[in-house]
Amino acid sequence: MESLFKKMMLPSILSSIVFLILGVIIFINPEVTLEIIAKVIGFMIIGLGIIGIFQYIGNRDNASFKLNLLYVLTTVILGLIAVYNYKVVSSIIPIVLGIWICFDSFIKLRMAFGIKNMGIANWKYPLIMSILSFIIGIFLLFNPFGGAVIMMKVAAICIVLYSIIDIIQDCSIVRYLR
Repeated sequence: MESLFKKMMLPSILSSIVFLILGVIIFINPEVTLEIIAKVIGFMIIGLGIIGIFQYIGNRDNASFKLNLLYVLTTVILGLIAVYNYKVVSSIIPIVLGIWICFDSFIKLRMAFGIKNMGIANWKYPLIMSILSFIIGIFLLFNPFGGAVIMMKVAAICIVLYSIIDIIQDCSIVRYLR
């Protein structure tokens, strides 16, 4: 059993090192990471469009596939936009998140005042948190690309922390098994 654990630890440590390096790269250059992600999404969308073109060609006589051509061409165009203008794609996600955060913050703000009206003393903490959340939502709405970069940096920090914790944990298991 110990030898099985030891065999499992090397790939785990190596994958954690790869994740650590990836996290550092993402943190150092989140813009390039966003560009790569947007281009991968764009190429996937273009691929779906190309598949649709072949389906259209194979079923040209079928009336239901006539409208499919419009869908397929739109898909290819959207894919090309994603590939050549990655900021559009990478700014959509923060805008959607910004709207959601603002909406959620407004609900939490109303709840904070409801807590105050019930006579509960700790109503200020939810009030402050909802205001801070609302500010973050507004930031994402008015600066989506900056928000996307910040989100990538936060994700990179989480990846690095996970990798460090995993490496420490794996090394302690290996030491325990000796």
